[in-house]
Amino acid sequence: MGYITAKKSKLYINEEAIILRGFGLGGWLLPEGYMWKLYTKCDRPRRMEAMIASLCGLEYEEQFWVKYYDSYITSLDIKLIAEEGFNSIRLPLNSRHLFTVDNGNVTFNEKILAYIDQCIHWCKEEGIYVILDMHGAFGGQTGQNIDDSEDDKPNLFIDKNNQELLIQGWELLAARYEKETTVAGYDLLNEPLPKWHNAYNSMLLPLYRKLITAIRKIDKNHLIILEGLHWATDFSVFDEFTKEEAANNI
Repeated sequence: MGYITAKKSKLYINEEAIILRGFGLGGWLLPEGYMWKLYTKCDRPRRMEAMIASLCGLEYEEQFWVKYYDSYITSLDIKLIAEEGFNSIRLPLNSRHLFTVDNGNVTFNEKILAYIDQCIHWCKEEGIYVILDMHGAFGGQTGQNIDDSEDDKPNLFIDKNNQELLIQGWELLAARYEKETTVAGYDLLNEPLPKWHNAYNSMLLPLYRKLITAIRKIDKNHLIILEGLHWATDFSVFDEFTKEEAANNI
């Protein structure tokens, strides 16, 4: 497997064009309530965790999530994905679980990191690329259940301290996977800012630029994926994004 690069409208491995046929591993490291037919009160990880803890106790809750992460996705799932003709997976990440913050310093939660490393290993064995997807950024980039937000507000943009934490988080990921060719690229933010939070739209492109700069100081190898506003459907956010910037394997 080789690094994937973007040239104009196509993706390449070296000089050979590739079409990524992807399968999303939604529900694993960031379970979303609607996938379980749980709504409102239990529609995101933090509320699910609170529900299980209140009903069954903290000890059971801890054991539950270990068993859940261990069994929800296994090597057999990755093997089946490959057998069905897919050549990539998108792995949603929850910053609240993947990282630990101490006095403004971000480090990995080694237990969650181990699941990511294991998944990458399985995908390497099956010849499948992995897209690392920041589905739940610090504070939340959507203010919805899908980013595990605390109070239904896009606090990634309301509190700029969260942006600094996110930059540190992506720096850690870039440093860890810089030379890992099984990783196709870094999806910096999943579906940021639905239209009812459009007061923060102007903050997205500057944040993307900061993240790109931070990652490229460490990792010049990997594809960087940028999503538009409102469930990744509004690309007006890129009106001021230059061709030169876009040529940086974006």
